[in-house]
Amino acid sequence: MTMIQKILVPIDFSDASKEAAEQAMELCKAFNAELRLVHVRDLSGLVIYGEDSLWPGRNLEQKTNDTARKEMDKYIQELKAPVKVTSVVVSTNRSVPQMICDEADDSGADWIVMSTHGRTGIDRFVMGSVAERVVRNALCPVLTVRWHKFQVHNAEKEAA
Repeated sequence: MTMIQKILVPIDFSDASKEAAEQAMELCKAFNAELRLVHVRDLSGLVIYGEDSLWPGRNLEQKTNDTARKEMDKYIQELKAPVKVTSVVVSTNRSVPQMICDEADDSGADWIVMSTHGRTGIDRFVMGSVAERVVRNALCPVLTVRWHKFQVHNAEKEAA
């Protein structure tokens, strides 16, 4: 059996991704592994005018990176993890799922633990499934955590 030393968790600051981080933290405690959090920012809609533009995209990009970094730092403090935690905020114009896979490879992650948001129908068709694409492309095992509050919400809708 392969020794698990580092678990990567993509964080988008949603309740679902925070739950995945908490589940990963429990695994890290069991394996005495490091928890690595990654927040990937999709800039494809933000920097559309290029470097020579008068549009303040670069300043806006830096401000949003700073905001994401502060949010990540705040989340790590709230997590109160009893294991080593590292984090990174990545900005890209590339595919978010591919950047998650690349970060897993670059950081030497043994596992990826990530949430599924439970989108179905047209939402899934339009938004796609980041988790599904990570599962298909990651070189390490991927554990997906279904967000239980979504299941409770759906059960309440079906009962009505």
